[in-house]
Amino acid sequence: MGHRIQVIAGIIFSLVFVGIISTMNATVLRFGADVNRKVGNTVAVSENYELRAFDDTRVSGDTVISAINNRDTLGSNVRLDIQVDGVGVTGTYAESGLSINPNTVYAATLLRNDNDVVQTISFERVP
Repeated sequence: MGHRIQVIAGIIFSLVFVGIISTMNATVLRFGADVNRKVGNTVAVSENYELRAFDDTRVSGDTVISAINNRDTLGSNVRLDIQVDGVGVTGTYAESGLSINPNTVYAATLLRNDNDVVQTISFERVP
């Protein structure tokens, strides 16, 4: 009889232990998901803030050159394409072969895909 009580007590203790561990695991997972969501929102807000300078604004040629040279730092989710006067730019400004006067004014526009994700920064020379 004493052996049965020990076995039943062991089973009950094991079930309680598993219940406590699963509750703790669910709490940790919920906390982790919440933190992950907040970090994702923070990144999205900071990227939108950086790209706001190119959202239907007028910028100088110097800013266009800087955007070409620093395109990898403007967005972390997607590699941004850059167009100057309708021509896609690859590489750095020096490699592009473009002739941009730092004092020329350009109309900057953000081009988005169907999911409203910015994919291209377009610069058109303002006459």
